[in-house]
Amino acid sequence: MRGMNSETIDLIYLDPPFNSDKKWQRPMEGKLQRDLDILIKAGADDDQDLYRRWSEYVDKNKDDEDRLIMKFDDAWEYNEVKEEQKEEIRWKIPSIYQIIEAVGESHSLKMKAYLIFMSVRLIEMHRLLRPSGGLFLHCDPYANSYLRLILDAIFNAENMINEIVWCYTGPSKATRFFPRKHDTILWYAKTEDWKFDADAIRVPYVKTETGKTKGIFKQAFKLDSKGKVPESWWTKFSPVGRLVRERIGYPTQKPLSLLDRIIKAGSVEGDLVFDPFCGCATAIEAAYKNGRNWVGCDLSFITVPLVKYRLQGNANATCKYRRNEINAPIRKDHQEAIQPDFHSKLTSSQREEIRKYYFGQQKGVCEGCGNHYDYKIFHLDHRKARSKGGRDEKENLQLLCGPCNSRKGAKDESECTWMYKFSRKYKLAA
Repeated sequence: MRGMNSETIDLIYLDPPFNSDKKWQRPMEGKLQRDLDILIKAGADDDQDLYRRWSEYVDKNKDDEDRLIMKFDDAWEYNEVKEEQKEEIRWKIPSIYQIIEAVGESHSLKMKAYLIFMSVRLIEMHRLLRPSGGLFLHCDPYANSYLRLILDAIFNAENMINEIVWCYTGPSKATRFFPRKHDTILWYAKTEDWKFDADAIRVPYVKTETGKTKGIFKQAFKLDSKGKVPESWWTKFSPVGRLVRERIGYPTQKPLSLLDRIIKAGSVEGDLVFDPFCGCATAIEAAYKNGRNWVGCDLSFITVPLVKYRLQGNANATCKYRRNEINAPIRKDHQEAIQPDFHSKLTSSQREEIRKYYFGQQKGVCEGCGNHYDYKIFHLDHRKARSKGGRDEKENLQLLCGPCNSRKGAKDESECTWMYKFSRKYKLAA
């Protein structure tokens, strides 16, 4: 996403990991495995790397019945979080940093790690959307409340359009709670000029037992002959496990009809749809069959042949794949900072943010004398002076109280008149 130009995407749909703390795995459908093998081998000359990776994956990931296992981990560890991601969040949107810190205390470090992973990506998605664009985030009860806080901070709470609940039914082993049979789709707009094509998704009005439209609604409203706009609770879409025609054996696969409604509602023909966790390419197929351009990405290399497979007119697909129909918009606006630049002279606002950061890191304690002070008394200081080659890097910065900072270079404390004049006042204030 960092390589894609700002404000070029019309609709983003993402079905990311849910922080379920599970290791998902499922055998691939036998026909799919054979078809993918044929597809990849046929293109081996053009894509030797894909052929090599596919062969290695097949050799290492078979079950006792010789079925290929598709799997991914949805488990998170805080000690695996990259420090630069935390810094990026803190600099770009400090309120998200505060939310994540609070969640780490109230929930778990696993949830904290997951929200850091999601936040840096959601910040980029906001940058990519056009002013009229919208984002549909698919999640479930594991983390939906925390993700909504993150989205409120990025998009602003007033740009939250709908909380869509997808309800489904099925067998359950639950005996101590109600079976958890729903997902949540959070729809956020970038601005108040979002797109919504109501006519594209209308459904028939509800009928009574006698076959007539309910009288109370008929009296209150003039019914549209095209049908009604469906409510924010959706029940007509079956989980893909029951849809033999669509099922390919991919863990967490979503039904095509679900994505069909989202893409029809939130975009128009010719728009650019982006799925940053495109997995088995359901959103891509829905975008293509509805006349939208698309861009998808995923960590797993298996996504590449799956996209080709689903869009080449196989038994499960409803459209055909044309290679390189559209390229991802290449970024040309690198003048906007991706993250704080610690290697150049700091601006006054950057210095203030760094002071706040180190005040928290040092817990209000001066690095020089070890005493607690009020925030106002601290000065941002270089551990290695700039005159000696020290730079404005976070490892070379610290907070010193006013007296300690003034005393640097003095022969003794009596030469620091500032300390004697102000230190008692600030100590009392603290």
